[in-house]
Amino acid sequence: MQSLIAAAVTPAMFEPVLKLSRTVVSWLNDTAAPRTPFQSRINEVPLSVRTAGLVWQQEPAAIPMLDCVWRVGAETVILSLSRPLVEEFITTVQNGLAFPSEPTASLILELALEPLVTRLEETTRLNVQLVRVCEATMLAPHLELDIIFGAVKG
Repeated sequence: MQSLIAAAVTPAMFEPVLKLSRTVVSWLNDTAAPRTPFQSRINEVPLSVRTAGLVWQQEPAAIPMLDCVWRVGAETVILSLSRPLVEEFITTVQNGLAFPSEPTASLILELALEPLVTRLEETTRLNVQLVRVCEATMLAPHLELDIIFGAVKG
């Protein structure tokens, strides 16, 4: 008789090795040409994402932030979004839906972002999966994005 044992495996948090000095980060931000924003729509609501620059050290956010931990192929990517922005994405699945706990939050957020996830999978030819959503823990260094979804910035 065969038995299966399932264990919840939590992927290790990605901890990048610092490779850029503050001087280099400032220089990159000063010399890098502004990029055209990525434009899309989710349930007919306009979405705009633009690279704002590299952040060496950041003060704690004035609004609550959530880390969205994604698995892209064999890599782990952490996308920190404002809680109001995540809540707005979730309302595209069902209006008035309160922010759920894990693992439901990850499932519903990935469902809300499905058109973008599909596009990313087709472009990269990699499997993209939202692993978990939790309170933000990483402050810097990171790449900062300006994200606008309808009337919400995050």
